[in-house]
Amino acid sequence: MYLKDTSILNKNIESFKKIHIIGISGIGLSALAHILHSKDIYITGSTNAFNKQTKKLQDKGVLINLHNQENLSKDTQLVIITQEIPSDNPELQKALDLNIPVITYPQAVGMLLHGYKKVITISGTHGKSTSTAMLVTVLDKLNIPFNAIIGTDVVSIGYKNYHIDNSSDIFVVEACEYMDAFLNYNPYINLTTNVEWDHFDFFTSKEQYLETFQKLLDKSQFNIVNIDLKLAERLTNIDIKYSKSQSHSLNLSITGDHNRTNALGVKHICEKLGIHESDFNRAILEFTHSARRMEIVSQTENQTIYTDYGHHPTEVKVTLQALREKHPDSKICLFFQPHQYNRTIQTLALFKDAFNNADTVIIPDIYDARDTLEDKLQMNTDKLIANIEHPNIFNGESLDNCKLKFAELTKNHDIVMVMGAGNITKIIDYY
Repeated sequence: MYLKDTSILNKNIESFKKIHIIGISGIGLSALAHILHSKDIYITGSTNAFNKQTKKLQDKGVLINLHNQENLSKDTQLVIITQEIPSDNPELQKALDLNIPVITYPQAVGMLLHGYKKVITISGTHGKSTSTAMLVTVLDKLNIPFNAIIGTDVVSIGYKNYHIDNSSDIFVVEACEYMDAFLNYNPYINLTTNVEWDHFDFFTSKEQYLETFQKLLDKSQFNIVNIDLKLAERLTNIDIKYSKSQSHSLNLSITGDHNRTNALGVKHICEKLGIHESDFNRAILEFTHSARRMEIVSQTENQTIYTDYGHHPTEVKVTLQALREKHPDSKICLFFQPHQYNRTIQTLALFKDAFNNADTVIIPDIYDARDTLEDKLQMNTDKLIANIEHPNIFNGESLDNCKLKFAELTKNHDIVMVMGAGNITKIIDYY
């Protein structure tokens, strides 16, 4: 994107001894920062909002400030940015003025992975974080050394989104397709959990979306693919195909058809790594949840509050199915925040029956991320609600209003789910 000399990408990232990370509070970049810091690289970072991830890094002595061009010094050798940093970011502009190389997060991860023989990528439209968390849980419980970058905090490894073991040549990485990010990696094993057209602001057609997954499969030495969704049926160069219908016999500590299907994909990875089936079956029971994936954040005698990152209607539907499976006789209240006006427009038909397993649905707003004025004029909360078939759905009239009236809105429900990938968790003060 901003790199003049792409030969830098062939270097060992450890050859850079002072690195500045713009957007260090992000789940991926914070994990990368921990790993680079462990390799005696001097790391500094910046953010637009401090959170749990920045605190963990600050506790290790990593200097993090709000975005300001003064954060960048002339002796910085490399700048890593999140793909979503705007081009007018002051630190980015200063780095370019100083001719400091600027690379994106996936480019940096690609450089890091050069040093590992067994790179395992977990790709797919839905279920990447959960599947990655399942895999690292199994490896950890079986005392198999590994390294990892995960898109969520994992309970079994100390509520971290990374893992470091310098004795291991295994590196597990959650691999996102947005802006062709995962094409920076060269997998030994790739798991594709499913393929359903998404990220409409970058992928303008199903064909383009499918093509980027095919490129990943063609780079990988061994491919495991879930073919439940029709688009995946068009992929080639697959070593193992699997589907939901094959997953019912798996015994897990969590509910949901999608979780059993994710676990089956992970089981196939473990088979390729030489892990015995009985060991897998024992270790997978240790997986209970990861951060913001059907995570319980509050529990009283009368009410349990969950939060979940799901935002695509397919994710909403399967998560509510799992929640209903776990609580068959409960009254479920869902606070849901769609992620992007553009995605809401593109997936409107899929939202129609996505909420059937909730008794009450409250939509406070739509989260604005990279949306155009045209998108915002075309879609709003009331238009979305009008296209959803549900007997008890209404406009929550902002996050602040939902937070203020939370007790009143949920008083007749023993289960509450707060779901979305934006800032929906503000209503329950979860940051």
